[in-house]
Parts: sequence; structure tokens; C-alpha cells
Amino acid sequence: MNDDGDYALGAFELSECIRLSLALSGRICRRLARVLAPNSPTEAAALEAAWFFAVWTEISVILPMRHLARFLHKKFGENLIVVPIDHGRVTCLNHWAYNELEPFILVAELRRRGARSFLLARSQELSNRFSGGKGELNFVANSAWWHSKVDAKIPTTTFEKVFEPDGMRDPHKVRCAIGRAALVGTVRDPASAASADIHLWSEVDNPPSIKVSFDVVLAHKAFSIFAPSDPLPKLTDAFLTFVGGLSKAAWENANKAVAASTAREAHVCDHLFFEGALISHAVAAAGGNIRLWPHSSNAGHVPFQKHDALAGVTAVTASAKRMWSRVLTSEIVNIDSSFMLSEASTARSYAAGEPVHIVVFAGAHRLNRMPTLDCRAHKAALQKFFGALAGLPDKFQVLVKPKAYWEEADWLEQFFPIGHRFRFTEQTTKELDLPNMIFSTVSLGSTALLEGIGRGIPGLIVREFPIVDYTALDAEHMQVGDTDFVIGQIRSCADPAYYHMLAEQHLRWYKTETNFPRGVI
Repeated sequence: MNDDGDYALGAFELSECIRLSLALSGRICRRLARVLAPNSPTEAAALEAAWFFAVWTEISVILPMRHLARFLHKKFGENLIVVPIDHGRVTCLNHWAYNELEPFILVAELRRRGARSFLLARSQELSNRFSGGKGELNFVANSAWWHSKVDAKIPTTTFEKVFEPDGMRDPHKVRCAIGRAALVGTVRDPASAASADIHLWSEVDNPPSIKVSFDVVLAHKAFSIFAPSDPLPKLTDAFLTFVGGLSKAAWENANKAVAASTAREAHVCDHLFFEGALISHAVAAAGGNIRLWPHSSNAGHVPFQKHDALAGVTAVTASAKRMWSRVLTSEIVNIDSSFMLSEASTARSYAAGEPVHIVVFAGAHRLNRMPTLDCRAHKAALQKFFGALAGLPDKFQVLVKPKAYWEEADWLEQFFPIGHRFRFTEQTTKELDLPNMIFSTVSLGSTALLEGIGRGIPGLIVREFPIVDYTALDAEHMQVGDTDFVIGQIRSCADPAYYHMLAEQHLRWYKTETNFPRGVI
């Protein structure tokens, strides 16, 4: 179940996987919302937006598991396929974290295709749950996302605005900019409980657990086989069991909070999160409007917002504004790059006699199990680039910045050549302060490159195959090319004049991509 499997995801371009998974998630959310709110299009639209992120992260596991099952059945279908599990308590709806449903989805998909497949209790703790001819598994929603520890709260004073900061870059900056507003507390930030004016659901609304009982169907001296005592719930039914009740309660409380506060302006993140989606839709339902603030340097969840209620969107870059302007009038989209970036400085001084330091930033070649690009081609590009970097003379020093969960240090090391002199760093782009730095990524662009370019540090992308990228960096500005091109640029940066020229060229582009407004946002 790792991403090294020799199988194809499907009959479409791998660079399209994310777009397709987003579109599918939107359709599933729409259908589920209509099930829970069949007589209220307004409520259904709010639930559709509130659930979108959770469903998308699940789809980013389910679809790849289906394709893995298809491959395994084709290659090993005549054999018994055993998938181990270790725990009897299975945490669900984990978003960007390991999905503990993976083995269950895989076995279900294998059996659906006619394969002989079983889950294997690998730990003694789990085996003990199945002694005496019966057993039980408990499925629970992730408490960090779905379990309130406080009572629902409705404001007792009026506010013109509501503010839900989950996911925002620099929420303090937003709060200062918008002035007095009712604060919506979030489950992800328990510290907000005391200061929040609004809480959307209570502990009594938290998701129930789903218990699946098993009976022994075959007892052998060496092993026993158990089967579910009753038919298993479908994934969609289980999802509604987990979040349906709390969503209804949260939506009702969102409307009560808006009515009590008389708020007509919602300030939320452009990345759809549960509480932000519900409170913003409640404000819109009361005749108010929504203002979106950035989660990232790229535009967040553009097709899935409530476009007719949007009165303002703040983007970090000009390319993000162009994305928003495809669905909104561009007049309501403004650029404020200060949420993530710094105003362009001058090119950094070249330190003669010091090494050129190349910092390679890891990326995200998959979201959960869903590829963002052709993973084989990406791995080949990493191997080629690291091999070329290792061949540079001692004047060039290489640092590698892993990306937790996505491309971690032990994963990256497989592409390092024998005898390399690379070292890992955990410093951020703002903390890195080495002589003669160049920032680089492989395949995809990164906000790290934008941050570096703004500091006068050249930024380069190694790209060996066509992909769909969210950044506006391109070959026109000498920022993107294959390994030979990028290595050539790096070698040329041993010349102070060339390093300065490249940094200046990238800074000129950066100034066209960013905006730092003065005064009121």
C-alpha cells in the first residue's frame, strides 16, 4: 500500500487526478447533503460546503485503494490476499493524516472483485478482542476535528460581522483589519473556547461510534475466521452517521447565532472548513455577504464557494487573483501579498570565497494516496537531479528541506546517490541565512520559492515532464527547466555577476506577481 506499486491509476492524465477527485467530491457532497436536507436547498448548500474537505480527503484514499485492489486482483487473484490490521479502534475522517480505513477499503474492494481476501489481526491486543467466538471493532470520528468539548454558544450582544479564523494565514492581521466581530470558536483550536462568542455544537452532538460485531465462522487449531454478524454499513451511510447529527445541530446554531447577533458579514478562509462554511452560509441566508481570506499563496477551493454571496476575496498573488477572476468579477478580488510574503528586497550580496548553497525544498507528489502528478516520472526527476547535484564541485553545498507527511527525510534519501554530501535542514525560508543561496524544487513549484525570490534569492524548478502547477513561475523568467538547464544555472551562479543578474530578473517578475497595499485592507 505504498506509492511504489507498479500499477496505473486509471485512463487519464495523472496530473488531472486532483482536479477529478475535487469534482467527484463535490458531486458526492451534493448528493449526501440532499439526503440529509431534502426540503431545504439552503441547508443542503451549506452542508455540501461544510463537508467538502472531509469528503475530498477520503476520496483521495478510496480511489487509489480501488485501483490498487484492481491491480492486486489481476496479478494475485488466484492467491489468498491477507491485509494486516493492529487495532480494534479505528479512527476515521482524519483529513491529511494516515487513513486507518485503508486496509478495510482494500479488502472490501478485493472481495468485490471476487478475490479471496481477509483482514489479519496482527497484534495480540486485537487478537484478544476476538476470543470466545465473538469480536468487535469500533469506528470513531477523529476527535481533533469532530468532537466539541464545550456547549453550543449563541451571542448575547449584536455584531455586524462574524469571524471564523480556521485555516487563515495570519488571522490576527485579519481580525485587526475587520474590527469588532463575533469570534466563532473551532474544535481544532480548543484555546479559542473561552474567548469565542459562538460555538456551533455541544458535546452532546458529537459523533457516535460505529460498532461492528463479529461471529466465528471457522475455528482451526492455528487460526479462526470471523465474519460480521450483520450487514456492514456503506461508507456514505457511515459518514452520515458520524457527522449528520452534529451537522444539523451546527447549522441550526449557526442560524441562531446570526439571528441573535444580526451579523451580515462573514469573514472566513478561502479553504473550506466545517465551521467556516456553515457560519458563512448562515450569514448569506440572512441576506448578508461573505469575505474570503487566504489559506495559501494559491487560490483555495474556487469552484466550490458560494459565489453569489461573495463580496470580497483577498488573494496573495496575481496568479491567484486570475483564478478567482474566472468565476467572480475581478473588482472584488484584491491582492495583499503581505499575508505570506515580504516586499521585494534587493538582490542579496554575493559572498566571495563562500560556497553556493542550494536548498532543495520537498513537495507534495500526492495528497493522501492521490497523485498530484506522474509519481514515477517525479521520482526519476528527483533521482536525476540529486545525482547531478552530487556531481557538483565542493564550491556547491546542498541542503534538503523535507516536507512532513508528504515527502519526509527517509523517503527522500532513497534518491540520494552513494557518497553524497547533502544534509537535511528544518529551517524555514525566513530562517535560512547562508551565503549565496539558491532555492529549488522538483516538478512542482512552491511558496518557498516565492518567499526566497522576495528576499533576493534565485528560485529554480526542475521539471522533466509536463504538469499542471499552481504557481506562476515559468521558463519565460528563467525559473523552470530540466535538470541540465537548472544545473547549468546553478553552475553559472558561481560567478557573482550572474548570480546577481538572475536574482534581479526573478525580483522583477516577483514585483509583477505581488502587491503590498498601504493602509486599510
